Amino acid sequence: MTYEGYRLITVAREGAIVTATVDNPPINLITLELYGELARLAEQLEADPDARVFVLKSANPEFFLAHFDVTAILAFPVDAPATREGAAHNAYHAMCERFRTMDKVTIARSRAGWAAAAASWPWPSTCASAFWERPSSTRWRRRWAYCRAAAAPSGRRG
Repeated sequence: MTYEGYRLITVAREGAIVTATVDNPPINLITLELYGELARLAEQLEADPDARVFVLKSANPEFFLAHFDVTAILAFPVDAPATREGAAHNAYHAMCERFRTMDKVTIARSRAGWAAAAASWPWPSTCASAFWERPSSTRWRRRWAYCRAAAAPSGRRG
């Protein structure tokens, strides 16, 4: 499967590992356009039987993903009261749930540290594993080796 047509996300594939790098300067604010691309990526990944590991990272070393665009939120219609039924059919939550439940090892990789994790919620909790340490650390290299092994075809672990 090819992952094309994205403007704010660069998608690369190495065998069974799909890596998506978000690049929406200056702070990777989740705009409506970025949300649309993330939602489309989630659908494509979920349907890709050859992808076994998904890594989400940022092109900006200072920010992983910021909050949703408040200006866009303020423009949402408010002509009816909020309901639990409406929340159950929230497209943003459905996208996060798709990332959380797809049959892939899903990794949020951040060089920005715990401040980025807090600002990026719910992304770390959506991912099966989150790497918050430096890519040069021994722990990070061990985890990455484990994920690469998980992506190997059956019988070729390690």
